[in-house]
Amino acid sequence: MSPRPPAAPPPGHEMGRHALIILAMQVAGTALWLLYTVLLARTLPTEAFAAALYVLNVALVAVLVITMGRDQILLQTAARAWARGAPGEIRSQLAASRRQIGAATALLLAGLLAACALGLPTHATHSLPVALLTGLIAGASAQLGLGRTCLRAVGRIWQSQLGFSLVRTLVPVCGGTLVLAFGQEMTLEAALLLFLASLLLALALEALFLHRALRTGPAPQPAPDPAPAPLRSGLRLWPGEVANAVLIRAAGLVGALMLEPGAAALLLAAERIAALARFPIAAASQASAPMIAQAFGQGRGAARRTLARASLLMAAGALLGTAGTALLALPGLRLLGASYVAALPLALVLTSASLSFALFGLAQSALIWSGHHRSYSRISTVMAALTCLAIALAAARAGALGAALAWSAGLWLTNIAYTLALARHTGLATGLRAAAPVLARALGRAGAAHR
Repeated sequence: MSPRPPAAPPPGHEMGRHALIILAMQVAGTALWLLYTVLLARTLPTEAFAAALYVLNVALVAVLVITMGRDQILLQTAARAWARGAPGEIRSQLAASRRQIGAATALLLAGLLAACALGLPTHATHSLPVALLTGLIAGASAQLGLGRTCLRAVGRIWQSQLGFSLVRTLVPVCGGTLVLAFGQEMTLEAALLLFLASLLLALALEALFLHRALRTGPAPQPAPDPAPAPLRSGLRLWPGEVANAVLIRAAGLVGALMLEPGAAALLLAAERIAALARFPIAAASQASAPMIAQAFGQGRGAARRTLARASLLMAAGALLGTAGTALLALPGLRLLGASYVAALPLALVLTSASLSFALFGLAQSALIWSGHHRSYSRISTVMAALTCLAIALAAARAGALGAALAWSAGLWLTNIAYTLALARHTGLATGLRAAAPVLARALGRAGAAHR
């Protein structure tokens, strides 16, 4: 008799393992990105350094525009296709998404080159080579995101993080190190070209990983669930994705504009420190997303069980991120300089907003994966607009602390709105309400084993 294969780990254990991998890769990627920034500052003239950061920020925003929500829909369809043993469907969806991103990139390039020809005075459009590189970096970053999404959907977690976290800065870091070693200065165009080369290397590695993953898949399953129409669903989701990106950065985007330079600097420093709390939250969200997408395709019971486990993971991530960042806030601000210690109350207020994810869990993700894209987009857009308005008014009346409090309140209210919408549409819960039974059973089993 042949030995029985080892049992697959429970979904909760798998989610936790994936979250730890993602968190470790994100931390390593952040450290490498900081090294890249230092090398840029050391090898570029001051004006070119500012222009390089501006171009990279423009490319980051452009990725949201040209993706049009297609990456989220691709994750949903690819995860469900993988669960029912249909790797060919993943290839087809990925190819369609790549074509859409390619067409959007072409339009972006045309717009940037037209702005350059018209003499629009920005760092991204002051010359044809820079405008061209800006568009190509945005397009390559968007394509990299599609490959990363498919690798997450088929359970290749460390492979999905390798390109974005590490490889995309590998070539520019090596190039910058060589330039620095020989005591030379780098040009803006050369720095952007090195970054584009690194993105292309990451794309090639992702394609190799995905090709190997899709050669074999799970056993085919009958009666596949209907997949959403990718373009239409993506366009419904797109406004919410853009609005959510604005909401997350609203304290710095809006508050800094309303404050005098000294107060703005304190708020921006506090925002950078508080962003550390979102690392474990992002890891928990990314690790659980493919399983939640699959679960909603398998019925209400599967969705409820998966949301409960994912909420427990999210609560652990949010508590870890909040507590860790609160402890590191003062040392981190001291590293920036003695004058930044005054930003400690701001950092603690901004960090406290991350506790909302411990209480309300993954309601935002659950709305997306359950197909309620319009509801998600409406909530994200309205709450982002209201939060930006509240930050502007609070900053004008109460300074940086008022802006921080307004942003924190906006994030709490947004997560509450997602939770209420999910309950209305599906009758399901996330957060501590969903995780409490799982935690109680685990504690009961542990107590019984101890006795």
